[in-house]
Amino acid sequence: MGQSPVNMNGPQPAAVPVPRTKAVLLTMTDQRFRPEYRIRRTVDFQRAYQRRCTAGDRTLLVFARRNGLPRPRLGLSVSRKVGGAVGRNRWKRLLREAFRIEREKLPAGIDLVVIPRPGAEARLTSLRQSLRELARRAARKLDRIEAAGVASSQTAAPCGPGKEKAHGE
Repeated sequence: MGQSPVNMNGPQPAAVPVPRTKAVLLTMTDQRFRPEYRIRRTVDFQRAYQRRCTAGDRTLLVFARRNGLPRPRLGLSVSRKVGGAVGRNRWKRLLREAFRIEREKLPAGIDLVVIPRPGAEARLTSLRQSLRELARRAARKLDRIEAAGVASSQTAAPCGPGKEKAHGE
């Protein structure tokens, strides 16, 4: 009667403590799509469109402009031309995930407004590759025109020769 109860499940493994250091916490939260990486204000979208610095392929069209921040930011414009609500939400989820995964490989200090092309297929692997390449191309265009002294990042001057038409023109 004075004995302790017998554990019918057998011996329990010792709990291994998880280190809760700042470095571990930063790496865990660093992969999230935090608000500072999002473009949400209408004026920020309009500035990117007015800048008219675009790069595109069969899957995506990207408008870019300098943001003066040490990180890239993502804005999404997914129209009904690419599908119904379920399809648009899928595009947005996949584009956010592609940005989140590729964020460290994207040029710092630019806003990217991404528009999927109607008829394109939403696949994460192709979106990651497309986003990475189009962001690099748009950043190179911005570098060329800024080096030439054509326009500051706050003007609505076109991106230069070979530019695509702005959205909605």
